[in-house]
Amino acid sequence: MLERWEVPGATRMGNQAGITEDKLVTAEGSGREQLLRDLSRSFYEEDRHDDFYEMFGLPRYAEMDESNEKAMHAKYKELMTCWHPDKNTSASQERKDKCADMATKINMGKEVLSHPDLKRRYDMALRQLYSEPDPWVTLEWSLRW
Repeated sequence: MLERWEVPGATRMGNQAGITEDKLVTAEGSGREQLLRDLSRSFYEEDRHDDFYEMFGLPRYAEMDESNEKAMHAKYKELMTCWHPDKNTSASQERKDKCADMATKINMGKEVLSHPDLKRRYDMALRQLYSEPDPWVTLEWSLRW
């Protein structure tokens, strides 16, 4: 039997997805798997991924060293398992379109963060978006050199 604490944030996310605790606890087999998939998708549908770093669970402007590359790859696999269009063939057309859009966003995020020049330009755009100064053009940095 599925307990509430086995699904992090189940009540918060479930309410938004129209999934009640009773449904989660009593569902069995493929019905339970589908409810969990829907719950997972509702979590990722929340407008919580402001940028690619958040989408992959990385600190903003993180250096893409070996450990961050591994973390990004693991999260990429997790996200694509949920959002890949081939995994959602029985969904409604609206859901299929959403899955295709999310898969494109996930692939683009991985490509941008993996390519040093694209990542540099993306970081610059994020700094402008969030009105953060570029660390290389601050007065303190200039005075040091």
